Amino acid sequence: MCKLYHQHTSSYRFQYLAAHERLDSLLLSHLLCQVTSATSATLPDTDPVSVFHTLLPGPASMHSIPGPPLGPSVTADLVNDLYSRFGNNNFAIHSHLNTVGHGIFPLASRLFNHSCVPNAAAKFILSPSKPVTMEVVALRDISAGEEVRFSMYLVSSGMIIHCASQVCLPYLDPALLQSRQQMFDLTYGFRCTCSSCQFMETLGQIPSPPSSLGELRAVAVMVREFVGVNSLTYTGLPSRPQTPTPQPLFCVFNEAYLSTLSEAFSKASHEGQYDLALDSGLTLLAVYIMIYPANYPQIGEWK
Repeated sequence: MCKLYHQHTSSYRFQYLAAHERLDSLLLSHLLCQVTSATSATLPDTDPVSVFHTLLPGPASMHSIPGPPLGPSVTADLVNDLYSRFGNNNFAIHSHLNTVGHGIFPLASRLFNHSCVPNAAAKFILSPSKPVTMEVVALRDISAGEEVRFSMYLVSSGMIIHCASQVCLPYLDPALLQSRQQMFDLTYGFRCTCSSCQFMETLGQIPSPPSSLGELRAVAVMVREFVGVNSLTYTGLPSRPQTPTPQPLFCVFNEAYLSTLSEAFSKASHEGQYDLALDSGLTLLAVYIMIYPANYPQIGEWK
């Protein structure tokens, strides 16, 4: 791999990929090296490569990702087969909306289904000297035998399947309100029909955030009042409002609004503009409460 790394990363096929696909290509390249450096006779059933082959592949429509030219044993069919299983089972290791890595955790792939309104969340432990470890943390009490029911529309077959799982994780950050259906379709081959996705469909076209500073401030005040986040004098967080979201606040569900708000909070905090940081931080917290389930990592530390 080291001999071919620069040739691969400078190739037209690699440069043409999106940023997250480049990461996939490099991870796939490492996996291909493991596959070609051993034979099936030498791989025990517990070997990571063998375990990888037992995972379910993704949709047939998933386009291939190029790997380095490792020799005639690395066929296009092999690359597509491995990438399909990677894409269908990888977990995004992210800091909020920014993905910092992808990982395959076979046990989690087998045990947990998806929900945009999960009852558990994944926590990743990163250490310089150890492999990344996933910890699954319950967001609320889960009774023995409890079933979390949800539906998925399988894009490839046009079928609607009803799933039941005791513990459900979000495959993507729940804050990806606009783009997640496209990502579900391309990566996993289904369309989510959970309560959150159904709610987003009822809103129709999500409006863009206001462009003027005055309108943005008015939206910020309105969202804080709607959620009940006006100061830091309380000891706990308010719950997600049960009343319908007012139409003027639909723009807060636009991913651009959350990204802009996060950047404003970070910038003001680092530059010492603490009044502005407090104002944008409270607004950000209010939007988090509207989007995330109770105790989710973005808001759980306040409990």
